[in-house]
Amino acid sequence: MTNPIVMKYLFIILIAFSFIGCDGEDVSPNPTVYATFTLTANPDNISSWFVYCGGLGQQEINAVTNALPVGTTLTTDTHVAYNNNIVCSVTAAGSVNGGVNTETEIKLYVDGELFETRVVTGSNNHNFIIP
Repeated sequence: MTNPIVMKYLFIILIAFSFIGCDGEDVSPNPTVYATFTLTANPDNISSWFVYCGGLGQQEINAVTNALPVGTTLTTDTHVAYNNNIVCSVTAAGSVNGGVNTETEIKLYVDGELFETRVVTGSNNHNFIIP
């Protein structure tokens, strides 16, 4: 037969431990990230635009009018960040000067919330350091 005093203390300990970790916070050590890229100026009339941010890249090509319209927006897939240095890149092509004056707004989201917004020009890599 089990001692009722021991059972009582075991029950109290069980209740106490059941509250540990129940504060509603995500305990995942690796955040999820994704980015949106918006073409905010296209004075170079680029016709091809490739964007990438840590996971899979997205590409937009306009072969009909030969110039991507301002306001074109691409969103990368959400993925798990395994380190805190997120590299986002923009490649503008399809113009005589390679899109050096093309302007892109990058919005980086961490765990579904906007982390940082940058406006960049031309083709380049951009490092975001996340917590």
